[in-house]
Amino acid sequence: MYNAFDLGPYLIKVILLLIIVMILHLLERKGLNKLFRTNKKFYSYNHVNRTHQVIDWMLRISMVFPLFYFIYQGNWKNTVYAILIFAVVQESVRAFMEWKHIRSKKFHYITLIELAISILFILLLIYTEGFGLFDI
Repeated sequence: MYNAFDLGPYLIKVILLLIIVMILHLLERKGLNKLFRTNKKFYSYNHVNRTHQVIDWMLRISMVFPLFYFIYQGNWKNTVYAILIFAVVQESVRAFMEWKHIRSKKFHYITLIELAISILFILLLIYTEGFGLFDI
């Protein structure tokens, strides 16, 4: 019997793509840490200060509604674009807070470089339909 909700092959592709992205991001972070001679943590949940934490959570909460709307509409491309916009705004706020409040100015350079590389990679995924893995 045919199951309309069979996500087997799709889920394997998503997991494979996520593993590749995580490995590439880890290598990127190690290279940037070595280039700037810093030790910025990989996927840490550190806020620069209390103001950054409040702004970050306001952004997260305000992003929930557009995401649910686009998911409800079934418009996956707009959902991906909304996530991209959210990531750009969130990382831009992080870079600004690092620039303004951390004595070492190298951290915000790493954040901005990672943001630029991430934007390029996500746009590449969108325009190549996940390197041919998905029909977006």
